[in-house]
Amino acid sequence: PGRARPGPGQLAAAAALSAVMAVACPPGARAGFFDYERGYVPPPPPPPQDPLEVCRTDACRDLILRAQEAERLRDAGLPPPPPPTQAERLAKRKLEAQRERAEIAALARKRAQFAREERAYTLRQLAVEKAAEQAKKEGLPPAEVVARAEAAGDAAFDEAMAEVDALDREEAAYRKRQADRRAAAAARAEEEAKVQAEKDRLQQETEALDAEACGGLDGQVCT
Repeated sequence: PGRARPGPGQLAAAAALSAVMAVACPPGARAGFFDYERGYVPPPPPPPQDPLEVCRTDACRDLILRAQEAERLRDAGLPPPPPPTQAERLAKRKLEAQRERAEIAALARKRAQFAREERAYTLRQLAVEKAAEQAKKEGLPPAEVVARAEAAGDAAFDEAMAEVDALDREEAAYRKRQADRRAAAAARAEEEAKVQAEKDRLQQETEALDAEACGGLDGQVCT
């Protein structure tokens, strides 16, 4: 009461604006609407989203998991977990960098494979057109023109795909050699670590025996 009802023009403008906003909203989002009594009615709030689904890096996920673990311990009356050491952070960053490089390399291989196959289809089409043009110049019947063009295209495609297969085999052999080198380097590093640990153990035993022989003089050799 006391409020004038909107005219047809106002209702049409509100409906048009509501439709525009509904189209402008991203897929899956809810759009607000206009009501001639309440005005603009905003959409309901979106449902809560898991923070881990938003993260794209291991560092982000690790930070959220640590925060959740700290909150759980705090609710249980326990002390928070100790922060990661610098060595642990560097190791996680190294693993994440290795994973990113592996993903980039895999994507590059897929792109190269697609480019090679696209080249094979392009060469086939060029061979078909060239053979068809030559057959037409020779005055051959249409059926023989098609047959010769298809044969030339198939031959060009098979040759190009043979090159693709050869390159794939070379890349696979190269990746295997690289993996073997990395495995050998890791084995050498592990063996060197074992040797160094054994040297340290023998050194400690020698120092302990020297200290015992000298009557506990802080490891000094008796003279």
